[in-house]
Amino acid sequence: MYVNGTGFRAIERQTGVNHNTVIPWVKQAADPLPDAPPSVEIPEVTQVDELETFVGKKNQKWIWTAVNKSYSGILAWVLGDRIPI
Repeated sequence: MYVNGTGFRAIERQTGVNHNTVIPWVKQAADPLPDAPPSVEIPEVTQVDELETFVGKKNQKWIWTAVNKSYSGILAWVLGDRIPI
């Protein structure tokens, strides 16, 4: 649900599981993911999505995902603070 863009509080409403329980599950699921696929698997065209959420009241976090539209799966992801350009 989170990878598809659903926020933690929306997941809480839909599942009945507190968002403070869901957040560690998302982090645990992300730990074994590789940093990036081998270069031969990277397509010429990808879709990049940005999702903003709050961890607590004032702790903003962003997750960026790069997705290959031809095949299922995430090519790369970054979780952290937003850095203004």
